Amino acid sequence: MPRRIPLRDLVPTGPVRPLAPGAGDGAPSGTAYAGAAQVPFPVLPVSVFGATYDVDLVLVDRDPRWDMHELARVATPDGPLWLCKDATDGTLEQTIVADHPDLHAIAPEIPLARTRSDVRVDDRSTPTWLDLDVRYTARDGTAVHVHYEGPPPAGPQRWRNSSTMGHSRDQVLVVLDVSHKAMARRASVTLDGTRSPLRRIACLVPFAVVLRQVQAGFAIGAWTQRGDGAGCSLAWAHGPSQGWQREVGDGQEALVQTDALRTLRHVFAVHDGRRELARAEVHPYGTDAPALVARFGPSLPDLAAPLAAPFEGTYALDVGGQRNHGVGRVRVEPVADGADVHLLPTAPRWTVDRPMVCRVRSTADGVHTEVVREVVREAVRSA
Repeated sequence: MPRRIPLRDLVPTGPVRPLAPGAGDGAPSGTAYAGAAQVPFPVLPVSVFGATYDVDLVLVDRDPRWDMHELARVATPDGPLWLCKDATDGTLEQTIVADHPDLHAIAPEIPLARTRSDVRVDDRSTPTWLDLDVRYTARDGTAVHVHYEGPPPAGPQRWRNSSTMGHSRDQVLVVLDVSHKAMARRASVTLDGTRSPLRRIACLVPFAVVLRQVQAGFAIGAWTQRGDGAGCSLAWAHGPSQGWQREVGDGQEALVQTDALRTLRHVFAVHDGRRELARAEVHPYGTDAPALVARFGPSLPDLAAPLAAPFEGTYALDVGGQRNHGVGRVRVEPVADGADVHLLPTAPRWTVDRPMVCRVRSTADGVHTEVVREVVREAVRSA
């Protein structure tokens, strides 16, 4: 039987209280180092992601295989791209189906399983009315047809910090900014030619909505970083490779990487020759506001060098231009050949069961990092 989505997960809130109001301003970590940098480039200790959806159809039907269908439209240099995201019942793990020739290479930091398949979109919408049919084949081979009619998403909403509803808990520490929304007037989900009735919200209205939203945060993953003083390359364990450019400014350095969907920018404050991560940004293609600014207070230690003592700090996640949609603590522990970076969320409530640990290790020719979900600590949950 499909799970019940708690009503409180459908009610957005406002920003959460920052743990460190000055996070991201480049304050020095105050860390004691045990030696010189072992690589000539700034080390990327975390993986961040972000996506901005100008149209996001969300439907929940009664088929026991699925928890939710989400059809999201993003901007690319080649025109709109539809991402068809299905959440499996039980695990709540999401997968992506899209029609893009470089689907596995673009934005490889997003750790959801992907399948390239034909996505047919018949869009008869006007500026005041959405009228869409979307057809695709889900990852398990199911032929999916979604019909949606209704007003476009309205807003901006007063309260925008919205629940993730438990989706992809093992893959991402994610926060949302839902700025606009509206209910469907007519909507349906058809699976392999058979209509699947929509579930109802509070037994009243069919669960079919359209949103304008941003999803962003930290992600699991594994990569090896190599390079020189001019930049670096990053080879992901699941295949793709990226080139990152180094930019030098007044008192800071940045590593920057751009593809068709977004630009990643990690900004390091330079203190006494140490490059300490102050913030990490995601700028989606064709948008003004960054999808994500992850701010650290104080800056994270320079993990190109060995640490002489642990570090304690905080993070704050600004999403879609909105401050403090997620906050938490950071603990960095020195280990042999590197350090463990613990990301320990404290608010909002739907993030606290998604702590992560980033295991940064020196190699013969670079740095290897693996980010995995960590076991929830009761002390963190009650913080």
